[in-house]
Amino acid sequence: MSGSKRKEKWDAFHRNWYLYGVMLAVLALLGVISFLLLRTELLKNTQELGETLAQSYSSEERNSLTVYATLINFGTEIVDSQERRGRPDEETEELVLSFFQRVEETLGKGKVDPYIVLNGRILAANPWEGDASYDITRAEWYERAREADGGVIFTDVYTDAIYNRPVITAAQKCRESDAVLAFDIFPENFQLQFAPADLPDNASFYLCDRKGTLVYSQSFLDADEERIQFYVRKLLESIKAGEQDSYDAYIRDADGNKRGVYYSYLPNGWISIITVPFATILEKLNYTACV
Repeated sequence: MSGSKRKEKWDAFHRNWYLYGVMLAVLALLGVISFLLLRTELLKNTQELGETLAQSYSSEERNSLTVYATLINFGTEIVDSQERRGRPDEETEELVLSFFQRVEETLGKGKVDPYIVLNGRILAANPWEGDASYDITRAEWYERAREADGGVIFTDVYTDAIYNRPVITAAQKCRESDAVLAFDIFPENFQLQFAPADLPDNASFYLCDRKGTLVYSQSFLDADEERIQFYVRKLLESIKAGEQDSYDAYIRDADGNKRGVYYSYLPNGWISIITVPFATILEKLNYTACV
């Protein structure tokens, strides 16, 4: 074979090799672009799903608050009706105590602790020790109820002076008198009626009051309440800073893993938050890429 022919073959080989290289590079680039596009779509779809779930759970909690508010409205209407008719205080007290019994039958024993400030003293379904000496006028719920112009108020989570445990108080001032009806609600009774299967794998749900205190949580963290509360406050700081509004935004959990954050506010200022691991969101895509 002459030198010129060998050179031609060698040049053809190089050209083919170059073309193959270019084709492989183009295919690799298309693969990367496709991967990134799919990743973007998955993150956007998960953001939409997460926000929808957060709104759904917010609606469920709003319904729970509406139940408590409706019952309190019934109670204050009993007192207002008695006041309009000029009925004796003893009769009003009997009707209120009967109402408290019906509340317990409706919601279940121990779900709420109802009481009323009537004629300057506390009348409770479950009288507590020292109620006569308790200065009710300094309580936040009492002040807010008196300022709410007949509306039902809900406090944030606080430690109750009587039970020395976290409670939420719902209260309403009567329209025909200075009486104030209140329910102490324990946070554990705000549990949502959804199954763990409703959440994506390894996802977490948090319900917080206006101050960021946990009302209820279903968390991936195997930790005590104090550690979970610390983690949630970091979440809230990031949310309020606007850092979680983008579809590809994330926060790192205690193990350093990325988690998408989705949230929805309730009308009373509470917030429901869902976090989903990026590993869960991108699981199928990463598997396909490996294959």
